Amino acid sequence: MFAAGFAVCSAGFLAGVWKDCGGVFPVEGPVGLAAIWEVPWLNDGAGIALMTTAWVLLFRKIGSGGRFYERILLPVSKASYGMYLCHMLLLASVSAWLRTALGTGTDGILGIWTTPVEILGAAALSFAGVAVFSVLVQRIPKVGRWIIG
Repeated sequence: MFAAGFAVCSAGFLAGVWKDCGGVFPVEGPVGLAAIWEVPWLNDGAGIALMTTAWVLLFRKIGSGGRFYERILLPVSKASYGMYLCHMLLLASVSAWLRTALGTGTDGILGIWTTPVEILGAAALSFAGVAVFSVLVQRIPKVGRWIIG
């Protein structure tokens, strides 16, 4: 279900890029085109509904008595509002660091894969860093829950 939703969103995105740029990569042109291309990834699409349903079904299978649930999923879930509030503070720095380390576009050290690796790496590192930060701040007695939520 997740793969089907991802395929729907990706196909819509790539069709827009292909239509406007003729399949020439990396894409050159006004930044405003990116907003039009991202329409399939908006929250009200069928692809997003499929992916969200897949994640919900997956997380429903995780039992509340397991070690993963108690030590990782539950604390991160409790700190999720704080993570939402502060994720952009770390994301910009991590993204800039990866861009400096790997290069940009096809001129980067990974060629055509440089940008996708930077995006996924920045997302994963930012999520992990913000999760650890938010969980630790939330554990500060008396004020932690007030700061993080």
